[in-house]
Amino acid sequence: VGRSDRRGALSPMAGQGTQGFRAGRGRAGLTACLTLLLSRPAAALLDMNATRVWINIGSHIDPMLPGRNDRTTQVIAFEPAVGCLVRPRARLYVVHAAVAAETSLGMIGVYNAGGVSSSLTAPSQSFAYKEKQRSLVVPVISMRTVLSSIPVKTDIHFMKTDMQGTDFSALSSAGTLLQRVHYLRVECWIKNIYTYVGVNNDFCRHLFPYMTSIGFELLHMHGNSKARKEVNNYAGVRGHAAAVEYCEREKAEKQRVGTFEADAYFRRAGTRLEPPEGRDWPSDIN
Repeated sequence: VGRSDRRGALSPMAGQGTQGFRAGRGRAGLTACLTLLLSRPAAALLDMNATRVWINIGSHIDPMLPGRNDRTTQVIAFEPAVGCLVRPRARLYVVHAAVAAETSLGMIGVYNAGGVSSSLTAPSQSFAYKEKQRSLVVPVISMRTVLSSIPVKTDIHFMKTDMQGTDFSALSSAGTLLQRVHYLRVECWIKNIYTYVGVNNDFCRHLFPYMTSIGFELLHMHGNSKARKEVNNYAGVRGHAAAVEYCEREKAEKQRVGTFEADAYFRRAGTRLEPPEGRDWPSDIN
């Protein structure tokens, strides 16, 4: 993995901080960034003394941050389109690849100015804020590879996914390996409204039943943006029983296309690790 100099060429990474690649914000920088291929497994990027790691899949340019008092947790961020624009910082490792159910090369669509959204699947309809800017060929790593590449002695304390519709397919492809994760935040859909083509990612129909079946407890689910009001009038859903009640009310919803996205927060049953601290895990859901 390399870093650009002022001319946009690649040069070896030196010194401490982010083990990744940073380019200028112009077209040349982005072009150089997107030529990178993953050259070594995630485990090789970790300090041998690391005991705890967070994984951020679909970080864009602002990966998740541990709490202010956390001086040991390392973060591995996967961002295939604009990872080169991530600001370097200590204990952050940026992998310039997508994550999905299978390892391959993949074609992603990049949407919105600045590549705010990128997805391996197409939007279910044309949304003004999801107009494609360009397409890219990127390396794709399977979820199983990501999880198995973390040394067994290292706790996968927290994983956050924002995969533009492929969250459920990637997570479910990992099987029991997903049980290595202690806390999980997943972007999903609600009300049977499909945002992307050819994938399943609905909270009630896919994510919640599956996560429960493999030993995770739902702590909270809330809608995002305009969907927030649709989940118990802004209150969201807290706990398993409330989720079952919510999904029972929602099961009559007919499948439609649109954008009604949500975030669901899960805890592995029986974990002895404390909840994450920081902006990506609200303290009031514990």
